[in-house]
Amino acid sequence: MVFGFPLSLWALICVPLLVTIYWFRSRYRNVIVSSLVLWTDTNRTSKGGRKLQKITTPLPFYLELLVLLLLLFGALIPMLRIGDQLRALIVVLDDSYSMQTEVDGESVRDRVIDEIKIALKTSGTYAIKFIVAGHKPQLLGPSVSTTQEAIAVLSQWQCNSPTSHINGAIALANELALDTSELWVMTDHAPESAMTKESNIHWFALGKGVANMGIIHSSRNYTEDTQRMFLEIKNFSKHRAKTVLHVAKTDGTVILEKNLTLTGNGSQRLTLDLKNLKGPVTATIDDDALAIDNTVHLFPQRLSPVRVKLDFNNALLKGDVQRALDAIGEVIYVEHRVELLLSDKPQAIVDDFSMWGLQFHISKDPQPYIGPFVMDKNHVLCQGLSLAGIVWSTDKLTELPGRALVTAGNIPLITDDPQLGGSHMIHLAVNPDQSTLTDAIGWPVIISNLLQWRQTYYYGLQEKNLRLGDNATVRLKSIPTEVTLTHPDGTMQQYTPNDNTVNLPTNEAGLYNIQYDQQTLLFGVNALGKKESNILYAQTAQWGQRMNEATLLKHYRSISWIFWLAALAVLVIHQIWLKRN
Repeated sequence: MVFGFPLSLWALICVPLLVTIYWFRSRYRNVIVSSLVLWTDTNRTSKGGRKLQKITTPLPFYLELLVLLLLLFGALIPMLRIGDQLRALIVVLDDSYSMQTEVDGESVRDRVIDEIKIALKTSGTYAIKFIVAGHKPQLLGPSVSTTQEAIAVLSQWQCNSPTSHINGAIALANELALDTSELWVMTDHAPESAMTKESNIHWFALGKGVANMGIIHSSRNYTEDTQRMFLEIKNFSKHRAKTVLHVAKTDGTVILEKNLTLTGNGSQRLTLDLKNLKGPVTATIDDDALAIDNTVHLFPQRLSPVRVKLDFNNALLKGDVQRALDAIGEVIYVEHRVELLLSDKPQAIVDDFSMWGLQFHISKDPQPYIGPFVMDKNHVLCQGLSLAGIVWSTDKLTELPGRALVTAGNIPLITDDPQLGGSHMIHLAVNPDQSTLTDAIGWPVIISNLLQWRQTYYYGLQEKNLRLGDNATVRLKSIPTEVTLTHPDGTMQQYTPNDNTVNLPTNEAGLYNIQYDQQTLLFGVNALGKKESNILYAQTAQWGQRMNEATLLKHYRSISWIFWLAALAVLVIHQIWLKRN
């Protein structure tokens, strides 16, 4: 049974009012009379004093009390379920790793599962679909209607996502929902916007706000002849807190052990010189309510310098290019086994599938352009690029092969022309004598982006230190029949590559292993998310209604009329008794 208007419980205030009326009716006051001869009935009054005399409760009192209670139950609009049709329920599950927070040995995820068990046990009439709100919302298993089936599906819900896209999951749920479907959101925080009465969402926040300390940034980079490890640890609480930082090799050899004291909501950054240490290192802090952000694994990673060849007729342009390359570093000037050819010759020859090129087209009849310049910001070559305030001179009728990356109106200035084998030929039209491009801050950005882009196409693992949710990208010299990925928990997944680039998903923090063609690659995945590590404002509360009006009308019928008829019958009895007595 459900109640359509629970606010009617406020009518219970009428019960003490009725009692008060009868209590005052049973009180007496002294009246002085000359004689009692003519009195037909006399009652002996109780003596005065501190003791409160007993209330007089005749039969009309109980009849009136029963009428009030019957009217109250009728006003609650009690509704009974009709038929045996299952009610459609869609549950959106927050998949972010803050749901792993444990308080008193119980995680938020455990409390969500308990809530779903209670709903199935008390109702037993649900057909439930689960949607996981991770980085990308997706359905979790088939529809279930029993507790055993729900537990089996929920075992796949691990709460390892770096973020939760709840709004996207709600949008997916609304696409799958019927008019009478119920929609529950299970998370650890309040909704971002107020819930309206018309909303069909019932929002469960089952978190508990507790203090937490986590590692929010980490990196391991080479600087000249040494390598450094950078860590940032933050205290997510309002009070000062202490922890101990341990840095060790995989064999347990301790590199650093340091006591840290952080102010409320404060952070501390540390830089550690690892010299020429090889192999991964692990940094940990003391355990707390959220364990996933207390550990990071960092591997040494140093990209090989790009083998560059310069082939120019224009000495001025060659000098500008070489100055930019020397300032960036990480290049080797070679004549053979070239990886990146930079040239201004009319037909720069790329004689190898692995060779990339940047060909300059020097304008003979240049026209100056001062903008606005249109850039493809999604392309790696234009990331961080600014061309404000420069003069770019080129031919008015310039035609460059490939996709335009930078244009002045309809004039292409930089294009990307993909080649066979995965290499790229970049075309750049400019007249260095009448342009300020090579003197602008955007010039080294273009060259640096090109070098980094070329380095990402080296064979092997492109990045060894990943954030949770990132894909591990492996470039293969030859296409193997199978690539095996071993997760931190020991589970293994096999992938069949279609080309020489394989993207492997990571869904938990820890150490991973990639095997193919008798080769083994190792990398680490770390949970580095300031938003998810801040669990101080998690809470336990509910918003919205479990069922909307359409669900009530389809699956339930009101029985208020039974209580109202019963109240009418009691009123008739009440009047008959009063008339006879």
